[in-house]
Amino acid sequence: PRSFTIPGLQDGSDGLNIVNRTGSDITIYVPPMLTGLIIAAGPGDVSASNLNGSYLIVTGRGAINLQNIAGRGLLRTWTGPITLNGIAGVLGIESARGAVTAREMSVNQADVLTQSGNVDWEFSSLGRGGYRFNSRDGNIQVGLAQDAAANIDAQSESGSVVNAFGRRHGGVRIFNRHA
Repeated sequence: PRSFTIPGLQDGSDGLNIVNRTGSDITIYVPPMLTGLIIAAGPGDVSASNLNGSYLIVTGRGAINLQNIAGRGLLRTWTGPITLNGIAGVLGIESARGAVTAREMSVNQADVLTQSGNVDWEFSSLGRGGYRFNSRDGNIQVGLAQDAAANIDAQSESGSVVNAFGRRHGGVRIFNRHA
């Protein structure tokens, strides 16, 4: 794999476009505090960690793996899986067929939409915002601490919605198996 260090990102440069026509791996080092990060990876995978700032990551069939990221973000993938660990801030996720697995989440607000991918989400702490999980054909599982209080809307048209709360159905109203 090739590795690049990008100079000038801390001095207010206008941005950078890297095109990888060879298909080999590229590692890019950026400052931990970002004004904005936009990645369009096509079929490639994206991994990022230890960043703070706004971000937009789009892949076709590539995986998205994020760890210890804070800020406002939007993730989109067609079929690639999305794996998150230790994410804070505000997060939007859109996936056609990719599964979403999230651990140690402390986002203030989340909007997760999949067509047929499963969602497995565990909170470490909750913010003020609403949390929406929606999947047309996938299953949704949301885990909270036993004494947590949150506004969560989880729906699946043909999959199951399962609460993984600390206590069995404590204060949770389930209207049907899909919500």
